[in-house]
Amino acid sequence: MKIRHFFIILFFFMCYIGYAQTENPDTKDLTKEERKAMRKAKKEEDKRKREEALKNFKEYADKREWVVEAYMVYDKQGQSYQMDPSINFVSVVGEETTIQLSFNGIMGWNGVGGITLEGKIGKYEHSSDNKSVNITMTAMGSGLGIVDIFLSVTGDGNGRVTVSGNWGDRITFQGKYVSLEESSVFKGTPTY
Repeated sequence: MKIRHFFIILFFFMCYIGYAQTENPDTKDLTKEERKAMRKAKKEEDKRKREEALKNFKEYADKREWVVEAYMVYDKQGQSYQMDPSINFVSVVGEETTIQLSFNGIMGWNGVGGITLEGKIGKYEHSSDNKSVNITMTAMGSGLGIVDIFLSVTGDGNGRVTVSGNWGDRITFQGKYVSLEESSVFKGTPTY
């Protein structure tokens, strides 16, 4: 029994030593100042990438050609639902918006398990700062009614769209904000 415990302890000790010796070979022989400079350079590179991404996101907003592919949807009580981003999205193409909410494995009005609502955009405003791009718009359609839509996109491409109706209904889509060309969504048949 003691021999078994000894080998178990020896095994874990050897695993720990092997794990501890697996350092990054690029930073293994660097001094503290050199590692600090590397971290600073990486931080500056990340900042540059975020700024460039925000510039691209602002262009998508200017062109009115963007899609938020939603991987998460929140109802008005805050309950979250994990979704398929290829069939759950909010998009803007010119003066038109499409909001699609679909569930896998369910037959819905749109042919892909849910509803697809389209509308014309009335008011469309956008602004940006160092951290995000924000879009506020109003849309109206026969199946949609009149809705207010607010989008906020951060530098990492994460977009959050809140769609609010006149009667207190609200749904929030969270997902990847991409240009129309980069999008890989499947649009179902419009409901109305």
